[in-house]
Amino acid sequence: MKTQEKYANLRFREQKFTNGDEEVAKIADDSAMKRVYEMLREKFRAQPEFTTQEVYKALSDMKKSTLSWYLHMLVQKNYIRNLRHGVYGFCEQNDTACLEHMQKDSRDIYDLMAGSGMGFYLSGWDGLLSVEEELPGEYPVILVADKECVFDVVPLLMERGYRVYHDSKEKVLDGDCPDGRKVLLMRGGNMDFGEFGIACLEKGFADLYYAVTRMGYPTTSERLAKMHLDLLNQGSLSVARLKDAGRELGIKTEFEFMLQMSLLPKGAANFFIHGLMSERA
Repeated sequence: MKTQEKYANLRFREQKFTNGDEEVAKIADDSAMKRVYEMLREKFRAQPEFTTQEVYKALSDMKKSTLSWYLHMLVQKNYIRNLRHGVYGFCEQNDTACLEHMQKDSRDIYDLMAGSGMGFYLSGWDGLLSVEEELPGEYPVILVADKECVFDVVPLLMERGYRVYHDSKEKVLDGDCPDGRKVLLMRGGNMDFGEFGIACLEKGFADLYYAVTRMGYPTTSERLAKMHLDLLNQGSLSVARLKDAGRELGIKTEFEFMLQMSLLPKGAANFFIHGLMSERA
């Protein structure tokens, strides 16, 4: 259906009701809500985030009050996510279809945690499934659990035969068990970084970066750097949300530095890189 026809159908619905809260609520049925979602996808599919004002401008034929209600309902139904006040992003990276592409142990831990009733999300590689075509064949699972119940998670994992790492001084590379049987358990303060039990792209990358740079996680720094640049160039990452993820981990300054470096001309970036490395040496 063309966008113009969708507008016509939705305007017809608007004419049937007044602008009071109860009347506006009546038009937010599934079919109309999904048509609004389709229009948002058409307008903003190439953007990692979009604002309320951009929605008002893109769908200017509809009342602002009606659009605000649809945005609210789309968040409630997990079609979009509220990144911060007046800023939204699509939930496609958290589609449960991603579970089909996870390694066996990630799916096992996902099912275990989903049945536990505790707040959690899988992060790292499992949060990057929608953008990374080539994943390691086997990798340690990065699990973020609500800080209120993180210690209750340890015995559950150990009963399943997983080796749990939850101290930044303990290296994930240590030990002789297979990578897939290792779990890096992280304390979650802001659980809004995960939906459907899967981390958003920004938190998935941030947690993977933390694990690689602090805990000897089996991924090269070169691959991590290339992934960071690719995601930025594709417009897949929300810079503000990436900084928020960095703040959660206590490494916001590092992300701000990386983001600034990515904007420098190649010669200038090489100057800083070689200068820093020579100083450290």
